[in-house]
Amino acid sequence: MKIVRNAGFTLIELLVVVLIIGILAAIALPQYQKAVLKSRYSGLMPIASAVANGQEIYYMDKGHYSTDITQLDIKAPSGGASAEIEVNDGSDERFDYVLTTRDDVPGLAYVVYQKHSEQFPDTIMCEANDTLNSQATWLCKDALKGEEVTSGSLQGTGWTAYLLKGTEGSNTFEEPATCSDPRPDNIVASGSGVSGTAECVNGVWKYVWGTGPTYGTVYYSANEAYKYAGATFTNLGQCYGNIANGCAGATFNGASCIGYQANGCADAIFDGAKSMCRATVDGGCTGATISNGGYCDGWVYGSGNNNACVGAVISDGGYCQGRGCANAIYSGTGCCKGDYCGDAPRCTN
Repeated sequence: MKIVRNAGFTLIELLVVVLIIGILAAIALPQYQKAVLKSRYSGLMPIASAVANGQEIYYMDKGHYSTDITQLDIKAPSGGASAEIEVNDGSDERFDYVLTTRDDVPGLAYVVYQKHSEQFPDTIMCEANDTLNSQATWLCKDALKGEEVTSGSLQGTGWTAYLLKGTEGSNTFEEPATCSDPRPDNIVASGSGVSGTAECVNGVWKYVWGTGPTYGTVYYSANEAYKYAGATFTNLGQCYGNIANGCAGATFNGASCIGYQANGCADAIFDGAKSMCRATVDGGCTGATISNGGYCDGWVYGSGNNNACVGAVISDGGYCQGRGCANAIYSGTGCCKGDYCGDAPRCTN
């Protein structure tokens, strides 16, 4: 007699199958969640770009950015992605930006900084808060290859910003430092007859000068402190800062200051083409403000270090060239030329 057995699975076989399914699910689910997170986050990008472009058009017409996006002539991108949109409300003049978030990607923000933002101009960042979403840092840092910004985040405590476009340079999220008391006494310039008034600028006392005499094409040697402080130099005129503060607070328009000593051209203003601060020693142009075609020539003769233009503020239309540009302060479209820029924003032309 032939015995027929019923076909089936043993308990061990079933457990093996369940274990395999569990392992596959454990591997696939996190990857699926990451893919969904990245897809949802990418939906913020065209929205932020559309608003940022609208802001640039508004700026061309009004000379400033709008705090109300309903005033912008923009068309919402297709795709139907929902987003919370935030722009600078004017409470912090250092930043002009468009920040977008979504409820279904908590702990993440996509930020586009406007071209005329004082800090981080024309920069794009991904901001992450790991306390709200453990995958946030993964997205900003690993998936999108963001570079961590060392000075914090626009969102504040608990958030980290990662650069997706642009460079950190000398820009920072930190509030400007306050100056320590006592306030320095006012100084009367020995040669020009004008007074200097102390003013706190980024944690450092600097002197803002009144109007002094105007000098033209002749070369003037400042061999005593504040000799030509507050003066105006034009038409290729030159002030030689042979001593600290010899040309302090002077204005150069198509003229130049040579900082032969540290602070020789301190706090001077260089505005316009052919307006130059040449620092031949460390800190020769400390505190100088350079814009609109003016530049800092940071050639420290014989040393090759990076502190010739340290403390000089290179702003819109200004630039720095030479060995001593890495530690200047860059703002707006200010930039660095040549091979000695370090992390400073580089000029595109």
